Amino acid sequence: MRVTATSGKRFVSIVAALVVPALVGLAGVAGAYDRYSVNKDATNCRGCHGDFRATAPYTSASDGVAWKHPSTSANLNLHDGHRTFMLSGACNVCHLSGRFPTYTNQSAGITGYAAIGCIGCHGREESPGVVTGAGLRQKHFRAGETVCLNCHTDSDPAAYTPKGESVAPPFYFVDAATPNKPVSSCNADGSESLVAPPKGLDNDGDTFYDTADSDCGTTPVEGTTWGYIKSHYR
Repeated sequence: MRVTATSGKRFVSIVAALVVPALVGLAGVAGAYDRYSVNKDATNCRGCHGDFRATAPYTSASDGVAWKHPSTSANLNLHDGHRTFMLSGACNVCHLSGRFPTYTNQSAGITGYAAIGCIGCHGREESPGVVTGAGLRQKHFRAGETVCLNCHTDSDPAAYTPKGESVAPPFYFVDAATPNKPVSSCNADGSESLVAPPKGLDNDGDTFYDTADSDCGTTPVEGTTWGYIKSHYR
C-alpha cells in the first residue's frame, strides 16, 4: 500500500489517540504515590490507610492499636494525630498552600522544616543531602505490598540496605513549638509512639522496632547536626 503524506498523518493521529491515553494511564500508576490520594478517594496510600480525616480513632494497620491523645484519651484520626497533636497546628509542614493534594515529598515548609512533606518524618537521609523513604518502602515490601518496586529498586531489601534504625528522620529534633513530635527514631523516650503505644516506626524496614533493633544499640542517633555526623561518619 502506498502511504501518502495525508494517510501518514492520519495513521499517526490514530496511533496517538490509542497510545497517549494508555501512557497517561501508566504514568498515573507509576507516579501515583507522590501523593496520599489522587482525588480524595481510596487510591495510593489512602487505599490501605484510609481517609486522613475519617471518624476517630485511626487504627494502625501495622499493629491494630487505636490512636488516642495520651493525656486526655480522646480518640484521634490521622489528621488530628499529625496536625493537632504532633505538629501543634503547623499545617504547612505537610501541605502546600492549596492543602490538596497532599504530596508525600513536597510541602510549603516552615522555618526549620524543609519543604519535603511526609518524608520529613517517614524518610531518612540515605546519602548526603538526599532524603528518601527507602526504609518505609521496605517495610511495605516485607508486608507484601510491593507496588513501590515499580519505580524504586531500593524497595527490595535484596537490592539495597537502608541506613540503620538509629538514623533519625530530618524532622526528628527537639522543637519547643512542637513538643509532641517524635525526636527519637529508636523510640527510647517513647516520643515515636505517644498516640499509639508501645511501638514506634520501623524506620529501616527490617521488621525490628525501636530499641529491639540492634542498630539502636545503647545510644540512638538523633536528628541533629551532630547526630548526622555520628551516623554517617562512624
